[in-house]
Amino acid sequence: MKPSTSKIDGISICESDLTNVVIASSGGKIVFTRLFEKRTSLDKFLKKEKLDKIAESPASKKLAAAISKYLKARTVSKDPFVGFELDFASQPEFYAECMQKLRTVPAGKAVTYKKVATMAGNPKAVRAAGGANRTNPWPIVVPCHRVVHEDGRLGNYSAEGGPALKAELLKKEGVQLTFKGELYAPKEYLLS
Repeated sequence: MKPSTSKIDGISICESDLTNVVIASSGGKIVFTRLFEKRTSLDKFLKKEKLDKIAESPASKKLAAAISKYLKARTVSKDPFVGFELDFASQPEFYAECMQKLRTVPAGKAVTYKKVATMAGNPKAVRAAGGANRTNPWPIVVPCHRVVHEDGRLGNYSAEGGPALKAELLKKEGVQLTFKGELYAPKEYLLS
């Protein structure tokens, strides 16, 4: 479900060689983060959504600083986004539960879609867990890049940059990927 942009009171931008990020906040909570390969795409998005004239808020500015530090670091062993409050109002209940549980997966580890569904309370809802990850309003902050297929294949990544960006984020966090026709996260990195 797409978060509403009507109540946004803060917009911050974080630029890096890896990706460009828009952070939107409302009432001290983070409404969404959105990733763009090119700054021009980011600017078009802000203009289209009528967010280009909104100033930074303390919440968006603080998260932008944390994301910037994360993206510029060569390696990351600790998740810097734990203390940020997210606005779950636009999320269906199960999706919100998936997002909250996914925030507990540490940097340097990965989980399967089945594990996310189980953590969220419904081990049979694997497709719904996939849907929650696919529509994650907070990529990087809610680390959907840490979710892989049952056999360790990385699979897709819904943010601009796709699987290549997902692989870079996992490598930054210390996951040693292997290549068998496509990229895999070895079993020793999977939470059981």
